[in-house]
Amino acid sequence: MKKSQVWFERLGICCLFLTFISLAIALTINARFIYVIDIDYLNILDFVHLSKERLLENYDQLMAFLNRPWITELNLPDLPMSSNGRAHFYDVKKLFMLDYGVLLVTLVPSVMFLHHLKKVYASGVWFGRLNGGWLHLLFY
Repeated sequence: MKKSQVWFERLGICCLFLTFISLAIALTINARFIYVIDIDYLNILDFVHLSKERLLENYDQLMAFLNRPWITELNLPDLPMSSNGRAHFYDVKKLFMLDYGVLLVTLVPSVMFLHHLKKVYASGVWFGRLNGGWLHLLFY
């Protein structure tokens, strides 16, 4: 196997890994239903003096701040916040943006790599590459 092919496959595996990880993170952090379930399961309403609907409105405002780069001010009308809490959410917003950036940068190369794998698999060369390149990547 050519050295350039080995590096192409290594880069493809890295892109694919980063795409899957960042996609899993993006789907998880935006899964509103998890928070809705946790409100009841963790009895969150016992600790705040808000209705479930009002708490979810605040949650939606927080998620809008975290997910949209053009929203630069965090204002939760019903939940007071310390300066440390506000700084925490600004840091979390940076992590959200980093995750979305990684997803966007690695998505196209990952799709191209999967298309390449499909062609290799269809040509019957797959098992030769599996022994020569892929196992080498896994163990070194």
